[in-house]
Amino acid sequence: MDLSSALMGLVFIMLTILPIYLINRSTNKASENLINELKMEFPNSSKVLEYEVWNSNSSIIALTVNEVLFLNKKENESVNIEIQNISNCKVRKEFHKNSKHQDRDAIECLFLDFTLKERTTEISIPFFQKDAINFIIGNEVSLADKWLTKIYKVHLQ
Repeated sequence: MDLSSALMGLVFIMLTILPIYLINRSTNKASENLINELKMEFPNSSKVLEYEVWNSNSSIIALTVNEVLFLNKKENESVNIEIQNISNCKVRKEFHKNSKHQDRDAIECLFLDFTLKERTTEISIPFFQKDAINFIIGNEVSLADKWLTKIYKVHLQ
């Protein structure tokens, strides 16, 4: 193999691997920044056991031993729910009828709703809201179902 072929192969590998590495690194940094903001928002909370970041690294939901924490950086919204105060938890989907295809409904909003024991009102954590930036739903449905299962597992222990 001659030197020019080796250099072309090296350049090709760098052009494919370097962007993947840089994107992954920036995503990890954004997630770490969001976790740090969550810890600053709720300084008295215990250690975060599990968390999930979505919505272009602007929303995070976290689970501690006795709390569910939520932070949405874009909307400046934060929620702290004690698990023992939860009486019911459910996934709520709001649909919009598509005018072109009458048989299909499009998800307009997706929430994780909590009913607390001492309150009659619900606390809603938005997983998806259709707007100018977020107009296509991705894995938010499975993410909301996953967190519903996690919360019930911790709640029943």
